[in-house]
Amino acid sequence: MKKWLFPLLVIALLSVAGCHAQLSTAQPTSDKVLNQSENIWHDTGSWLAGKYSPQAKNVAPTIVVTRHGSAVGTTKITYTEAKTAILQNESQAHRQWFSVKQLNASLAKANAGIRLKAFSDLALFRSTITPAPTVGYVAHGHRLYAISICTQAEDKTKLAAITVYANTGKTPTRVATTALAGRWVGADGTQLRVIGNKLYHNDTLGAARYLLQPLRQISADTLYTATYRQHLALAAQHGYRLAKATTTMATDGSALYVFISKTRMVAITATGQVTYTKTDRGKDTSQVKADIMQVFQAADASKDRLPAISVANIGSANYEVACHAFSMLTDPYTSKDIDWQKATVVNGHVTLADMYPELP
Repeated sequence: MKKWLFPLLVIALLSVAGCHAQLSTAQPTSDKVLNQSENIWHDTGSWLAGKYSPQAKNVAPTIVVTRHGSAVGTTKITYTEAKTAILQNESQAHRQWFSVKQLNASLAKANAGIRLKAFSDLALFRSTITPAPTVGYVAHGHRLYAISICTQAEDKTKLAAITVYANTGKTPTRVATTALAGRWVGADGTQLRVIGNKLYHNDTLGAARYLLQPLRQISADTLYTATYRQHLALAAQHGYRLAKATTTMATDGSALYVFISKTRMVAITATGQVTYTKTDRGKDTSQVKADIMQVFQAADASKDRLPAISVANIGSANYEVACHAFSMLTDPYTSKDIDWQKATVVNGHVTLADMYPELP
């Protein structure tokens, strides 16, 4: 070999080695991410037949929550168990299996920066909805890749479909509920007030209130419901990541009130978001009227009723009280669950009775 060729060969070999070094192997890179105490993933787009389609910004993303190696609501299984379940499923038994080489080609197309050595590098999850999973998961950095491990037999594609998820977003700072007491003014002029562990919102006839909930105080089994994942999707759509360890929030079942810090809160709805600032400046319209607060306090003292979530003055010293469990964070809000009470105030004494005693 000519002497001048040798340095070029070394450089070429080092370049090739460098390219391969940039690709992380799935183990233990992926497990390290999936084994964390919580990761909230929202889909950002998908690769199909080598073409990328981003997630539509006006559509709430799909949410996957992983913790301690599994996806919430599923059971982790082996590749052998998944393959057996698929083969036993008549509607899936004739699927075409991708090779590890094809899966790596698909991940490379998606710029995943990670490669598989074997099917066992993929995390596979079974649920009651998908007892025979045909999608495997692999994580790298702030991305989670859900990759199809098989496809329809008649599909001759060489690239597997991939849905890409991210665990990014603005994460609230951990705050004590006691630090949130006071007046909150929205960028749209609306005002709210935190009293104790409730967020109060005045309306024309009275006020509504929502329970402030530090998520760190809620057990994982209680928190990660389908309803809560819908809230996570709404938050992710607007750029927020509601980490369990740091988030304190309230909800009326549709709007999310997320405390970003001691002095900043954001109200998130399907139509947008409003930023609130804690302040003492300007005209205060957040104070709850004394009579309305008196009815709330009487309802709170009545232990055999659901919590009062709103009080409305209906005239002649009478008030309509809507009672509903403070569970809209994890349970779907349904109007049929409301217990309607009538409050009557005479000489400062509040009496509560069924608003509609004729109803069952």
